[in-house]
Amino acid sequence: MGSAECAGQKVNVSLLVGEDGAVKACRVLSKVSPPCAEAAKAAAMRYRFKPALDAQGRPLETSIAAAVDFPETP
Repeated sequence: MGSAECAGQKVNVSLLVGEDGAVKACRVLSKVSPPCAEAAKAAAMRYRFKPALDAQGRPLETSIAAAVDFPETP
């Protein structure tokens, strides 16, 4: 999945987070190789967030920006 190729990179993504906190969609914002873009998408899609709340305290769908950091390899 491009992990060695992506070592040390930070990939910026835009996420659509549903009312349940699950990531519904991910768009890569950084200019990276296709394997790194796919690895970042796969990592982001597995993440779960605390849902955003409206003024009445009800969960709602929202968009956020995030970054996926690939650790340096030894």
